[in-house]
Amino acid sequence: MALPKLRKIKQTRYFDGNGKRCKKSDPGAIAKRILSVDWYADIPPQESALDRIERRKAGRPAPKPKRTRLCSDKRAAQEMLRKLINSQERGAAGLKDFHAFANQPIGPMIEDFERHLIAIALSPEYIETTLARLKAVLLGCDFLRLVDIDCSKVEQWLLEKRTKKASAAKTKVKGTAKTFAAIAKAFNVSPNTVTNWRRAGAPIIARSENDLKAIAEWHAVYSSRSEIGTTTSDHYVTVLKRFGNWLVKPGRKTESSPFADLDKLNDDSEVRKERRVLDRAEFAELIAATTESEKTFRGLEPRDRAMIYTVAAYTGLRASEIGSLTEQSFDFGSTPTVTVKAAYTKNSELAVIPLRDDLATSLKAYIASRQPATLSIEREPQLLWPGTWSNVGAKMIRIDLAAAKISYTIDGKDYDFHALRHQFITGLARAGVSLKSAQQLARHSKPELTANTYTHLSVRDTSADVEKLAPIPTGERQSAVATGTDPSLATFLATSKVRNQAISGYKGGLTLVGQRGPETPQNTGENKNNRRVANGTRTHNPWNHNPVL
Repeated sequence: MALPKLRKIKQTRYFDGNGKRCKKSDPGAIAKRILSVDWYADIPPQESALDRIERRKAGRPAPKPKRTRLCSDKRAAQEMLRKLINSQERGAAGLKDFHAFANQPIGPMIEDFERHLIAIALSPEYIETTLARLKAVLLGCDFLRLVDIDCSKVEQWLLEKRTKKASAAKTKVKGTAKTFAAIAKAFNVSPNTVTNWRRAGAPIIARSENDLKAIAEWHAVYSSRSEIGTTTSDHYVTVLKRFGNWLVKPGRKTESSPFADLDKLNDDSEVRKERRVLDRAEFAELIAATTESEKTFRGLEPRDRAMIYTVAAYTGLRASEIGSLTEQSFDFGSTPTVTVKAAYTKNSELAVIPLRDDLATSLKAYIASRQPATLSIEREPQLLWPGTWSNVGAKMIRIDLAAAKISYTIDGKDYDFHALRHQFITGLARAGVSLKSAQQLARHSKPELTANTYTHLSVRDTSADVEKLAPIPTGERQSAVATGTDPSLATFLATSKVRNQAISGYKGGLTLVGQRGPETPQNTGENKNNRRVANGTRTHNPWNHNPVL
């Protein structure tokens, strides 16, 4: 659609005898016709293609254009006109106006985004963390509408969070609340977040009237003291980009993500926690001590914990992924596997991990030995290891390490539950598995992460590789090389193009490094200035006449 022409219109203005503007009703007002300061354009009303066809069939006249006031700067007026026409065309195509949408409150959009996350079957824990991070940034940067979003403000907020200088979100709450659900609603967070606040020292008393203002003041101090690393900062960026990409999907109202210019730090060198691995004897002692233990941890019996540790160390599954497994997650066919749903994996993709035959046999016997009620096929699939243990896996394994008399920390490196994943990947390296296979089994996006972060090889592990080097020299000359009978060299010469060139140039035989060839014109200097030498080569080239080179 062609843009309407810009024009200035004549307007009637009234002036007094001194030339000053006045009202029409003032005595002695003089009317004058002058050109407008601002530019105008006659914009036709919005009309879809179907409406236009029906109007023409019916013989109705075209709707009159609407005179629209723009601005005094002609260039700016042209840009304003272009945007208005573009907005009309998008509306005629069934797309909503972004400019009108961007000025709406962002709160309902977050609720729609939450329903989207639930609809694609993501885990409740992931949804809670995602929404908490999204709301923290939006409230911390005071973004109330999409039009308020500024990537530079987000970068500054993240920088302050990384340096313990972030100011708390300005949450205006007042009154009292008796239940955790009421407190969560007042602060727009989940009840689990309120529980974590209470554990961190918030002035919250169960089943009592809690002052919301006091909780807000505590949260302001608590938030300002919290520090995040570069990895967590990138997690915030990931959440914001996911929200922005959701806004621009078909049927949404934005033309581009408001967080498109936000970049991750990608600091792969940052390691927030140093971990270590156990050798075979230590790991076997951990499993034995756990099995013989008499302690129950959050509903898990000793045999349950021993099986969890074994599965983690031989599959590389994370605690949350193991906590999501059901009996139907295992396939004990010809190729035993365990499947983790996409809702519980870190990369949100379905994971199918192969199992060792002995582990599959042990798991099959373990599942068969459980209570008969848990083996019903008609009921809904139930978790093999339910409960909240996956949130405190480090605390759980610390207890069993103490029973096995194994130190939790050595030289600043811990053996927590996630170290079992390190145990799995390091075991692959010790067994000589290729880096590509190890990366695929670990489900890592980069091989550097598999090799540098999750693989821990000791001197004892690498000492056997040193023995694969060639023997050290004895100080004696190798007669085979000197006489040209070295079989490896002969094989090289027989299979290379160099040999063919050497044979064609030397009728007297092969020449090795350090030996003089037969007397020919090119090495006696007789044809030094000739362009064609005796062997037919146009120009002398030493790379063609040395069979080794």
